[in-house]
Amino acid sequence: MKNGSGRILAGEDDRRISCDPIQDVTPVDSTAAGDSFNAGFIAARLHGADLRDAVQAGAALAAQVIAKFGALVGLDVTGLAG
Repeated sequence: MKNGSGRILAGEDDRRISCDPIQDVTPVDSTAAGDSFNAGFIAARLHGADLRDAVQAGAALAAQVIAKFGALVGLDVTGLAG
């Protein structure tokens, strides 16, 4: 669960974690932020990432998207999915 600008909360089974959001981004447009987070998270999990790494991949992808105008932006996917 994303918590505004607060820590990102996630869980699976009976395990719970929290991660810091990406701090070095200036938000320009929040369009597709949630979808981008989900895409990064799911792609990382499909490539075998654990929960924490998948959350960080989702946050990294969403950070790239909100730093630009519009939902369709060029991305640097290096390292996002393992």
